[in-house]
Amino acid sequence: MTEPATNLTSSSLEAVQRVVLPSGVDPAAPLELVVSVAAPALTAREFAGLLAVIDRVHGRFAVGNLRSYARKQKLHLQVTDVGSGSIDLVLSVAQELAQATPLILLFLALKFLPAALEAGTRAVRNLAQAHQSYQEGELARERRRQLRRQLDTDQTFRALPAPAKQEVEGVLAEVYEAEVPGMSRDQQSAIESLGPPQLRPRRSREGHE
Repeated sequence: MTEPATNLTSSSLEAVQRVVLPSGVDPAAPLELVVSVAAPALTAREFAGLLAVIDRVHGRFAVGNLRSYARKQKLHLQVTDVGSGSIDLVLSVAQELAQATPLILLFLALKFLPAALEAGTRAVRNLAQAHQSYQEGELARERRRQLRRQLDTDQTFRALPAPAKQEVEGVLAEVYEAEVPGMSRDQQSAIESLGPPQLRPRRSREGHE
């Protein structure tokens, strides 16, 4: 499979940064991504599968090629904290390599991924008797249609300029097409339980400086 496009033009990235970063945050400052799992009882397999999906998607954004990403350990995501209550994973990259772009793109991918999976589930019910190759193509189109609807109606992203919105749609659609068809039931179940992700400035933690 061809590696998907994994980046935005500088103008589109700047537009995305303006709408997703907290007010007053320097786009070049180290960030961390908080991923919340709302499931009351997540199995170990679901949890492991969720981490694998997050890491693969981040690898596509950080390097573009998963084999190269596997060899570049300094670029790997770090779980810097786990919150109580619902599972809150705090993810970051190595301090000296902290760049906003891969985490921002991962934030976008995780924000819209649960709805993309749900859209695919609805399409499967409507295509139960269709030829497999047609099914796969229609599922990808339905995920993209759902993504476009979300970008057009989401309170945060409605203000995104049209060219930037189109680029975000294209990048995320390609990553979803690369990742979603191979997801296990455990991974899909865990992703469906995701709450809205949160980007914030990295907090100081003993042992993680």
